[in-house]
Amino acid sequence: MIGLGCDHGGLELKKTVMEYLDSKGIEYKDFGTYTSDSCDYPVYGKAVAHAVADGYHVGLFFQYLQEEINNY
Repeated sequence: MIGLGCDHGGLELKKTVMEYLDSKGIEYKDFGTYTSDSCDYPVYGKAVAHAVADGYHVGLFFQYLQEEINNY
């Protein structure tokens, strides 16, 4: 099982990954966020991290970091 999560900036990428996983029949659980409204990303990152600690095979968290991208 895969745990998925994102902040509002990573929502579209998470949706794309979910479509891919669906097409391959791979099970996952979406821990949020579920809208493009600004959110407190640590809440969702923590949920994914706890899922991995509790036995999920892998956790993926999607976040948009414009400041970091501009520095490279």
